[in-house]
Amino acid sequence: MVITSLPGEEAQVDFGYIGYIMVNDKPKKSWILVMSLSYSMYMYPSFVFDQIVKTFIQCHTKAFRYFGGAPETVKIYNLKAAIVEVHFYKPVTQRHKLPLPRTMVSGHSPTASTLLPIRAR
Repeated sequence: MVITSLPGEEAQVDFGYIGYIMVNDKPKKSWILVMSLSYSMYMYPSFVFDQIVKTFIQCHTKAFRYFGGAPETVKIYNLKAAIVEVHFYKPVTQRHKLPLPRTMVSGHSPTASTLLPIRAR
């Protein structure tokens, strides 16, 4: 699939399960959150041990720092940390329940980005 966008216009984000990682000699379930800039396909990966909203927000803040700013739109797939209710026309996002932090990142605020859920199929 070819995605066409301008620089700084859009990023896509999703979690992927990667299995168990040994932490202190105990297996721990782990995921990877990947944010990709649509124009360049430049990626920011973050390995995490949960998919809660706080982790989702922390990963976004770190990704925006890594990229040097926030894109205009962040397209999110139907991950539980971002989507409360999956619906083809009007999905309910966590933004309605918990706004993203107003942490300034290189002159940009993560709240300046629009969270755009990908339509369910």
